[in-house]
Amino acid sequence: MKYFEIERDIEDFLKNNKIVVNCKTEEDAEEFLNFLASKYQMKWGSEKKSNEITYWFSYKENTCYRAELSYLNYGSISFYEENDYKILVYKNIKPESIVESKLNIKSSKKRRIFIIENNEWGE
Repeated sequence: MKYFEIERDIEDFLKNNKIVVNCKTEEDAEEFLNFLASKYQMKWGSEKKSNEITYWFSYKENTCYRAELSYLNYGSISFYEENDYKILVYKNIKPESIVESKLNIKSSKKRRIFIIENNEWGE
């Protein structure tokens, strides 16, 4: 399993529509899609910003996201495996990106903690 790393993989993800990012949790999907909306103004084909809805509920831990031009698509990991896509598993992005990008998606009231590079970040 290869992990998606922002610094290393973002340009390939945006330019090569044969690369998809799998988000194992809804929180990861929210974080990833918010990053894409804030840094790259990514939208769904419906013109909604990528941070307005995750579509994670469709396939849950098997949800993958793909960039195509300036739009996002989503699908199941099995579809992308069967069609020879490169699948990268999302992991938390750098702390400064989390601080810069506040989620617009409504989530539960419980406190979330991000442990990244020996730093603790709460929200």
